[in-house]
Amino acid sequence: MFVATSAIGQPVTTSAPVPTYTIQPGDNLWVLSAEKLGNPRVWTSLVHKNPYLQEKGRIFSRGDKTVVLLKPGEKLVGLEELGLLPESLPISALQSPTTVSKPWPTPAPVVVEDTMGSKLHWLSEWLFWWILIPAIVAVLAFYLFGLFLSARDKRRERREEEQELSQDPVSSGPAVVPGGIEYTETARLESYFQDQASSQSHSINPPVRISPIEEGVISGSGMVGYADRARRRRINPAQPGYRARFRFSDGSERVLMSLQACMNPCTYGEGLSGFTFVPGRIAVPAPEPAPVSVTPTRVTPSSPTDHPEEGVVRFELRKATAGQPAMVRITGVDETGDNTVELRSNVLIFRYTPRS
Repeated sequence: MFVATSAIGQPVTTSAPVPTYTIQPGDNLWVLSAEKLGNPRVWTSLVHKNPYLQEKGRIFSRGDKTVVLLKPGEKLVGLEELGLLPESLPISALQSPTTVSKPWPTPAPVVVEDTMGSKLHWLSEWLFWWILIPAIVAVLAFYLFGLFLSARDKRRERREEEQELSQDPVSSGPAVVPGGIEYTETARLESYFQDQASSQSHSINPPVRISPIEEGVISGSGMVGYADRARRRRINPAQPGYRARFRFSDGSERVLMSLQACMNPCTYGEGLSGFTFVPGRIAVPAPEPAPVSVTPTRVTPSSPTDHPEEGVVRFELRKATAGQPAMVRITGVDETGDNTVELRSNVLIFRYTPRS
């Protein structure tokens, strides 16, 4: 209890004031709780005992920290729990508000930082990088390992391909003609190349050889056909062989080459340079062209009824018979004009230019 004296000298009894603490610049609840109670985490009890700290705008979050806005000059209750004692001042020591020479300065806000939240934020960041960096390293290692496996497979494929190409083109597989064919065996050479050309034709009309069968040497890389299947081979040094050219029923021409010792055909292979043939001598001459016999044909004059109406041209195709070649009969064309008929690859071409 505090006792004061009135103006007439009578004692006045008053109740003891509630102990308060005036906030100073730089104070915050965390530090006050740590210094006075020995535990900074009980700062929330001060918030509950001072309702004005619970007003809107006084407590807010900044990242992972809780901030309580304190203003110098504000009063905090609960000082007895903080270990602070109230101080009794005489009335004469009190200063009248009218004697205040200048207004109170605007108090600066005091921020209470939650160091535990800061530690948790630091820990979460540390865990994030601790997980992210090993993950990046693992992905990079996996990618590099994939590159290593790919390079290893390519080296193995090139090595196997080189081993395949470097095998002997004559003896590394079953021969098409064991022992080969000598250049003096003209009949066998003709029969062999005719069979090879026929095996590549899809028509009932056999291919026709249009060149001599030449003897020479073959070099390069490509596909060498054996009795069972074709294989990729490199011919180096050059090997003796033969070459002949055939014309097929579709008008195309192809060059056939075979090794002399085994008569294995040599063809182009994808991704390979192909084979080169250097001729030496002619083993079998080129076949002579078949003679063309021209048989005169009597054309029966057309009757007036055979002529179609004006402006209509009629074509009549007649197949060849035993005594007469194939014919094309055209009616309805002015005989004074220039007319040409050409049969090219089973295609009939008719050109007509009237004379002015």
